[in-house]
Amino acid sequence: MEITNFEKTQLNFISEIKQKIRQAQYEAMRAVNVQLAQFYTEYHDVINLVPLVREISWSKHVTILKRCKDNLERQFYGKFSKFFKKFTIISKYIINFASTKHL
Repeated sequence: MEITNFEKTQLNFISEIKQKIRQAQYEAMRAVNVQLAQFYTEYHDVINLVPLVREISWSKHVTILKRCKDNLERQFYGKFSKFFKKFTIISKYIINFASTKHL
């Protein structure tokens, strides 16, 4: 049974898609590993923040880590975010607070 030119093209196309998916998965895995490392270095010795780790979502933690520079701010926004379903509200508060803090 001989493979036609069309079938070869299809096989090449499928292998290219698989390669792109694997590359995207690898990039996502690297990004998550960087975030996990940052998360650990920031939270591993702060007793007040440890309970918040279990109470709010990962995306909220990532946003708080990126935008808040000290542990007191992180603790405040972590507790604050438990009461709001939409994190966009908290994210806007963080941005506004950070911009006014440096004036």
